[in-house]
Amino acid sequence: MQGDLERRLAKDPWFGSIPAAHRALLLGQLRQRQTHAGERIYAFGAPPDGLYVVIEGEVRLVSYPRVGKQVLHLVLAPPSWFGEVSVLDDGPRPNEAISVGTATLGHLPLADFQKLAAASPGLYRDLGILSCRHQRSSLKYMGLMMSQTPPARIALLLLRAPRTPAGRGRPTLHMSQEDLAGMVGVSRQSVNKTLKRLQTMRVIELQYGRIIVTDEPRLAEVAERSK
Repeated sequence: MQGDLERRLAKDPWFGSIPAAHRALLLGQLRQRQTHAGERIYAFGAPPDGLYVVIEGEVRLVSYPRVGKQVLHLVLAPPSWFGEVSVLDDGPRPNEAISVGTATLGHLPLADFQKLAAASPGLYRDLGILSCRHQRSSLKYMGLMMSQTPPARIALLLLRAPRTPAGRGRPTLHMSQEDLAGMVGVSRQSVNKTLKRLQTMRVIELQYGRIIVTDEPRLAEVAERSK
């Protein structure tokens, strides 16, 4: 069972690249838990409680830049690790983690990680690399979003969406149009207009609370033409 979990989690580029001995240490203290739709895994500003990994399902990372305003930063699909920043600096959570639907998570409590790292300090470097990977990914995403037209931003985001059973293995975004507007930096009306056009072209399928990509090659063409 442990070997199967390690093989699944090793598909994550970060976890698969760290030393085998360190993978074994982390897995040895990993505790699995189930979450239900909408469950808060940790709150914005909460003290650190450890490192997490998505084993099954999806998790959203959101923040609240001002009262009444929610910004969706990332949708995490298996096997994505998260929560490392507060583990590294012992600071409050910079975002809120919410389960999209039912999910299975792995949780390495902060105290357990600190005990492991006291004996194997290289784990801190591993976590630093994970944080750098997330930072590089964020900077690349920001660069793409700033250099593209709104329709291209939406198309790119849809193409990068996780592939889920609900979408029959196709890229699927589980979010509202308001959330999507916040991620690409345009109005909800602009998002609605673009999505309706894409649906008319039969490259996406709009369902309640989710958007399914039905024709990836044509959507990629839309992204290229819209630059």
